[in-house]
Amino acid sequence: MRLQFRLICFYSLAIMLVSCDVAKVLVLKSSSKKDSSVIVYAQKSIIPFTSENVTEKIVIQTPTLDSLSQKKLILSNYGFGGWADGHVVEIAQTIDSIIIINDDKKVVLNNPIAVENYLLSNRKGIFNRILKIGPK
Repeated sequence: MRLQFRLICFYSLAIMLVSCDVAKVLVLKSSSKKDSSVIVYAQKSIIPFTSENVTEKIVIQTPTLDSLSQKKLILSNYGFGGWADGHVVEIAQTIDSIIIINDDKKVVLNNPIAVENYLLSNRKGIFNRILKIGPK
């Protein structure tokens, strides 16, 4: 009886873990310092659930705040699952450049390979569900 209970608990937990897909999120976050910012120049198709044929260009920028205590953050949900290499490459192909301004430093990524490598190295969270663009 005790073994059956353990098996039922084990299988229930296994089924629950396999069936629960986590949300795939893109996070643009600058530091809480006054003059920090993250700017992404991209095709409009970077916006979740838009047509893939959209070639219009957009600029996404974290808000500039006067208060040092408020965080500057933009979140976008891209469905379920983690950021597999193929998904990251798809997002990287829609980005023309990334500019990160922090602590009087300016990092500019305008080479497609540099953008792709940056995004691949900035997957976070359980199952790599968070793709973060911002200062390290």
